[in-house]
Amino acid sequence: MPPVSANQPTPSSALLDPSATVQLGDRVTIELTAFYGPVGQGSVFFSTEQERATSLPIGRIQPSLQTSPISIQVPLERAGPLDLPTLLLGHRVGDAYTTPLIPSDEAFGDWEEERTLSRTLANLPVEVRYDSSTFLGGEQFNASQYVEHWRREGIDLKPGTVWSCENEELWQCRALEADEDANVLRYQRVVTDGQAYAMSAVVAGVQVTGDFAWNVTTVVSPDGLTFDLRVDPPVGVRFQFREPLTQEIRSGTYEVLRVDASSFQANYTSVDNTNADLVGEDIYYEVTIVRITR
Repeated sequence: MPPVSANQPTPSSALLDPSATVQLGDRVTIELTAFYGPVGQGSVFFSTEQERATSLPIGRIQPSLQTSPISIQVPLERAGPLDLPTLLLGHRVGDAYTTPLIPSDEAFGDWEEERTLSRTLANLPVEVRYDSSTFLGGEQFNASQYVEHWRREGIDLKPGTVWSCENEELWQCRALEADEDANVLRYQRVVTDGQAYAMSAVVAGVQVTGDFAWNVTTVVSPDGLTFDLRVDPPVGVRFQFREPLTQEIRSGTYEVLRVDASSFQANYTSVDNTNADLVGEDIYYEVTIVRITR
């Protein structure tokens, strides 16, 4: 995967003769501007030359800019032909050049398949009951500890109390029963049909990256006992789950292609350890060699 880093140059050994070329094992300091798209027509996603910011072509990705060059250690063994350290080999201090196009599968990963996923993220009960058979975080539910936790937050869990029981950005809850002796707590999620909540709140606590600035909507069942959380992703949005969210939505990167009443179609790749915006994109670099040390 191509390194794009804010690492600062680090001292190594004496500077080489200006006529020396980059060899395996050298440390090379470079100015680097990285693009996605066809060579010469791409949009920037990273540059060490912040002074060029106003002249750089900007696309859908907000580029990362910095004012200092970066330092790259060329490995002792040659990597792939389009790996950035390999693309430095043979160049001298002062050389400024554009690399060949690096295809997405050698860059930040390519799409593996198109998947169809249900828009129903979860079906939840309106009424929740905790008792001695309930385990939260691997521990048996303890009503006294639960009630005391909220008491420290200034909330008295008596029947009728309404509070943010699950997430301040999600629905409120209404206490129905808090019996510490019987180790029972019951509450009702206060939801109405068609309410919208931020997807970012739903996935809070899950390792994610990418764009989650969109909503889920509640769909209450006719009997009022349960409700669905229906996802409303806009076409074109990209997001990553670095751990599975549900049995269907496994870890990886998604790009929404189409949305209908019950499902959405998305490009999918298991790549989940990099920038979601750059999955599926061909890239290239503009490079200037600043210094070579050996």
